[in-house]
Amino acid sequence: MELVVIKTYNNYIDANFSMAYLKENGVKCSLFDENISTIIPFTQIKLVVPKEEVDTALLLLSSFVDRAGE
Repeated sequence: MELVVIKTYNNYIDANFSMAYLKENGVKCSLFDENISTIIPFTQIKLVVPKEEVDTALLLLSSFVDRAGE
């Protein structure tokens, strides 16, 4: 299974909110470099999904961000 980075984050809170939202909507996803970002400053946390779920994940994240701004 090929994984694709769909978004990067500067903090673990935003990264985990996004991951939880995707998982609640049935998208398989994971965070890469989450732990190392707490040790090494300026390390980006990567949200990854299987290649076949990229479009769905991006659509969900765009609606998640839109709703968060309301």
